[in-house]
Amino acid sequence: MKKFLTLLLVLALASFLFLGCEEDTGEEVIGAPTGLTITAGGNETSLVLTWTAPSTGTAEKYLIYFEGDLIDSVDAPTTTKTLTPNALGEYKVSAVSEDGEEGNKSGGSSTELVEQISQGPIYWISDPSPTHPSAYGWTTDGSGATYSAQEANQGSVDFYLDADFDIASPSRTTWSNPHTTGMKLAGTSYADVTLADASGYVDYEEVVNGGTYFFWVHDSYYVKLQITAYDAVNHSITFKYGFQRIANFRRLGDD
Repeated sequence: MKKFLTLLLVLALASFLFLGCEEDTGEEVIGAPTGLTITAGGNETSLVLTWTAPSTGTAEKYLIYFEGDLIDSVDAPTTTKTLTPNALGEYKVSAVSEDGEEGNKSGGSSTELVEQISQGPIYWISDPSPTHPSAYGWTTDGSGATYSAQEANQGSVDFYLDADFDIASPSRTTWSNPHTTGMKLAGTSYADVTLADASGYVDYEEVVNGGTYFFWVHDSYYVKLQITAYDAVNHSITFKYGFQRIANFRRLGDD
């Protein structure tokens, strides 16, 4: 009986050692890259992706994904990549270890527009009602709001509706420190706007019912905006917009 028990113990130990060795593949576990950020390239149509190497494991290369599809790679220790996209969407990056194992993907970073409909109304600056806003402005996260066209609001205002029923830059006012906004009639439909023009911006444009405009606003953000309602009796407009949150990046749609 003792010999039988001893044999069982020996077999159990041998099995444990065998399985333990089999599970230990020696492959390096690689972590996910962190801190993925996107900035615009120098020509305003390219993007620069930058990330931080994984805190665990040693990366041999990095794989770059767009909307879930593998589109490019870069050899470590480089942690940046310049791309010229023709579409908007989310990017992620993963690391590949020296053993050829791919780790988890990083958190995503997106070039998608912030889009809002039924904004306004804003009224011409000569409107007699003190409760009617005449101006509009955006924050860098793409959110927008109406404002009274007064110098006290100059830090928030990106355009206003002037007495000639034009969309106008605050730089045309006598305010002490107004934003400078450039605008340009796009000459195409809102849905067909894919890339903001690089030049030709002015400080005011006539209101065109249904017209789509390019905007270049403070801190170099690009916007596309369409007039959705034109009330010539009450001197007001409503509109929709798409705001590109990557500063200095002119892509506003998919080719």
